[in-house]
Amino acid sequence: MSSKLSEATALKSLLLYIEQETESVPLSELSEEQIRSIAQKTADFARLTLSKTTETELSQEVANGELCPEYLEQICTMASRLASIEITDGEEAVSTLRIHGFEIRKFSPTIFEPNDPRLAEAPNEWLFDQVQNDALPHSAIETDDTIMICEVRPKPDVVSDTLWMQVAYENEPFGEELAVLHRKLDGDKPEKRIDPQSRAGFTFRELETDVLPALSKKAGVNFECMPTIHACILANAHPNISAGRSTEWRGDTIGDSHAIISGRSVRGPIRHTYYDEIDDPYANRGFRLCVRLTLPSS
Repeated sequence: MSSKLSEATALKSLLLYIEQETESVPLSELSEEQIRSIAQKTADFARLTLSKTTETELSQEVANGELCPEYLEQICTMASRLASIEITDGEEAVSTLRIHGFEIRKFSPTIFEPNDPRLAEAPNEWLFDQVQNDALPHSAIETDDTIMICEVRPKPDVVSDTLWMQVAYENEPFGEELAVLHRKLDGDKPEKRIDPQSRAGFTFRELETDVLPALSKKAGVNFECMPTIHACILANAHPNISAGRSTEWRGDTIGDSHAIISGRSVRGPIRHTYYDEIDDPYANRGFRLCVRLTLPSS
C-alpha cells in the first residue's frame, strides 16, 4: 500500500470517527466538557491512526512453503478428511481447504484499542469495557504470533425479515454431522423449525460438549469457536463474514455461565458484541470454526 493511499485511508477513518462521536447530539448543544472530551479522543485516535499506516498487516494468508512439517501434517489431515481422499501434498491441501471455506492465516502480535482504525469491523467499546472490568482476559483484545486454520465462508442470512431463523452456511462441509447433532440435541427445545444443516439452535454448552468434538472428529483436528478479535481481523480481508443478518457465538467466555456473541445489534455486523447465557439455543445464532496449529509437546 502506498503512503499516499495509507494517509487517505487514515484520514477517512479519522473523519468517520469524529462523525460518530458527534452524530447523537447537535453541535450547538455540546457542552464545553463534551467538546474537550471529543477533542482529546480525536487526538488520541489520530495518533493511533497515523502511527499504524506503515505497520505490517494484522493477518495474512500463509503459503504452503512457509509452513513447517508439523503444521502441514495437520493441514493435510483436515484436507483429506473433508475431501474424502488422501492428500499428502501441502499445496494441494491448502487449496482443498480453501475450496471448503478455510484459509491458513498468520496473525501478528497486536494489541487493539476501542474504535481501532486498523479494523473495518472494530468491536464496540463494550468488549473493551469487559476487559477493563476483568470480566474478560486481556487476550480478548489482542493477538499473538500464531498460525491458524480459519473459516472465512460468508455469514449466512435469515429466512425472512419476520422469521429470524438462520439458514445453512454456504458450502457447508459438515451438513451430515449437523443433521445428526440436531436430531440428538433438539428434542426438548421450543424452536423446531431449524434447517437440519444449519449451525443455529445449538447452545454454547452444546458446542463445547457435543458439536465441536463431533466436527473435530470428522476433520481430524481440534476445532474451537473463533474468538471475537480474530473474526474482526478476518473481516478486513473477508467482509462477507460480517454481512449476513445472523449472529454467531464467539470463543470468549465470561465466567462459567456466559459467552460472547457477535452480530447482536443492527442485525448482523460482527463488530456488535455482547454476551448471552451458554444454555440459550437461539435459532439465529451459528458459529465460526478455527484451528490453532500447534507443535508436538517435547
